[in-house]
Amino acid sequence: MLPPIVNDLISLEKGIEMYSEDHGEVVLVVAPLLLFMGDNPHQSQLAMHKRTSVKKFCRKCLIPSPRIEQGSIPDTPPYSPVDHRGSEERMRDFLCAFANANSQSELYLNGCELSYIKNGSEEFLRLKAFDPTKDMPKMLTTSEKGRLQEALNSYKSCKSYSRTFRNKLCHTGSFVGRNFKELIQVLPGITSKLFSDKPSASLFIKALHALGHLSSLVYTRGVDWCFNYYIA
Repeated sequence: MLPPIVNDLISLEKGIEMYSEDHGEVVLVVAPLLLFMGDNPHQSQLAMHKRTSVKKFCRKCLIPSPRIEQGSIPDTPPYSPVDHRGSEERMRDFLCAFANANSQSELYLNGCELSYIKNGSEEFLRLKAFDPTKDMPKMLTTSEKGRLQEALNSYKSCKSYSRTFRNKLCHTGSFVGRNFKELIQVLPGITSKLFSDKPSASLFIKALHALGHLSSLVYTRGVDWCFNYYIA
């Protein structure tokens, strides 16, 4: 289904000659294309990525995500230095090669190990407007979400809580994964309203406000420079 759609989009990118009644002559019509990527499963699949079954925290730094066995209490994973420099060129070149690779080749198998997939979305690589590296930032889902999920997993196996409570925690995974950024952005307002009369919570609320602002800026790519200033 995608190849004929992409063929039409390519024609629109290059321009199509049409007769204009207003100008009384044949004109070149170019339709500007604006393709954007997100970080939900359906949008990430358009970037040839196995969003729902990834083995990495982030497809730019490629840090392996820990696999936690049911019933076990995981150790706190050590922080690793993250380096995204050169990731766009590396990913773009690799995806182009991966899209044309044979399913038995070493390149294809390596791509599958890195959570990439050939699902037809490689057709978009033919478009100038499409850039699979320009997805919504995963800064918040790299460390903070991972920490939250690990904390919940440790509670699931904690005998100090009742079985009913532990069973309810088993249904939090989808919420943590899909709505984490939304939660971070609304939590400051909620805490400010509920705990406005508690001075001891002021520093915590202030930190949540800063994190909420940073989340909004990063999600909309509003931080163009001086990133360390916003983190501080």
